[in-house]
Amino acid sequence: MIRETRWWIPLGLFLILLAVYLHQPETTSVTAAPLAPISAPRPASRISSPALAGTSAGLGAGAKQGLGEDGTIAQNRLNRSEADRLTADRDEDQVLPAQAAKLPPTALPPAPRTENESQIIKTYQKANRAVVNVTTRAEVMDLFGPVAQEGSGSGVILDAAQGLVITNYHVVSGARQVAVILSSGQSFGCELVGQDPDNDLALLRIIDAPSDLVALELGDSSTLEVGQQVLAIGNPFGLDRTLTTGIISSLGRTIRAESGRMIEDIIQTDAAINPGNSGGPLLDTAGRVIGLNSAILSHTGENAGIGFAIPVEQIKRAVPQLIRYGKVLRPQIGAILADTEYGVMVLQLDPSGPADAAGLRPARQIVRRGPYSGYIIDYAHADFIVAVDGKPIRSKSDALREIERNGDHDHEVALTVRKGLRRETREVKVRPIRG
Repeated sequence: MIRETRWWIPLGLFLILLAVYLHQPETTSVTAAPLAPISAPRPASRISSPALAGTSAGLGAGAKQGLGEDGTIAQNRLNRSEADRLTADRDEDQVLPAQAAKLPPTALPPAPRTENESQIIKTYQKANRAVVNVTTRAEVMDLFGPVAQEGSGSGVILDAAQGLVITNYHVVSGARQVAVILSSGQSFGCELVGQDPDNDLALLRIIDAPSDLVALELGDSSTLEVGQQVLAIGNPFGLDRTLTTGIISSLGRTIRAESGRMIEDIIQTDAAINPGNSGGPLLDTAGRVIGLNSAILSHTGENAGIGFAIPVEQIKRAVPQLIRYGKVLRPQIGAILADTEYGVMVLQLDPSGPADAAGLRPARQIVRRGPYSGYIIDYAHADFIVAVDGKPIRSKSDALREIERNGDHDHEVALTVRKGLRRETREVKVRPIRG
């Protein structure tokens, strides 16, 4: 029995201490009452708020009885509560005057526009409705079969009555479906009128075009000057009718088209051009089209300040032929030319073509051995073209450009050819190929 009683003694003491702890009087919390605005906190011994003073007086006896005779803890809590209220009053002191102040009206007059800004705004308002977003849908093959592929670019309405839109060839190349989205947000299907891969141009016609289309005026790219201000409008990254500005950085640049042909007289600009801008207009400050944005020079695929536009003079020459023939007719002399280290060589002739009739000699010769025949390349037998109509040339592109200069009508060109040390001029009749 003694051992059992000893076990209950610690348990009884524990329960007594627990009961004493749980029955200790709770400390009354102090709620800060609103105070008048003050500029600095005041000492706790100089409490002037009736609400706080009354709370402090009512707390005195209970706090001393439960927490000690001197009431130190209760007084510290009062000091903290007073400090919190003083901080709140200081915040209100800072906020109330601002709330009482009369705020300025939210509708402010527009900032003054410079003459240049006004001109740019006017040009954009005039031109942006004539810029369309060109969307394409094509099918490409992968390991699992055909996969739909979508693309986008920009275009310019050239003829509102016929619904004609000019864009880049590479924007619509390989597309099965082409549509345009107008400034109104309406989408219309398009048909391909004609294409010129060598100049990266394609002409579209809007099917069932609305009657309220707006077309842009074509300018003159032959009078452009380096440093002249230009504007580019397009749909970079799908952001429709985005405007960027810049200057003409250089003229007479050369870029290579998808067909491999070199495009001459390209306009270089620092106006921001990004993916989706292709086919959009490059404008002068009068809102006239002076070029068609086509390419950028960049290591990342995004704008690096070097953009290229096809001059509008090439568009003027191409569009009538695209409407009439569906392609650009380029005069042919019935010869295949090749660039070599010795110059522009006549590689092969069409036996019934103008160059053969004019007496040009090709490098490719037919060799027959009994029942067999083949070809050899004989540089010593070939003619090398050194000038066209008296203008010296250095490459195949130079020669073709000069031969094609007279457009889609029959004409003659004077080819200066070299064979060994001997030079002579041959008159070659050329005729555009309409087949």
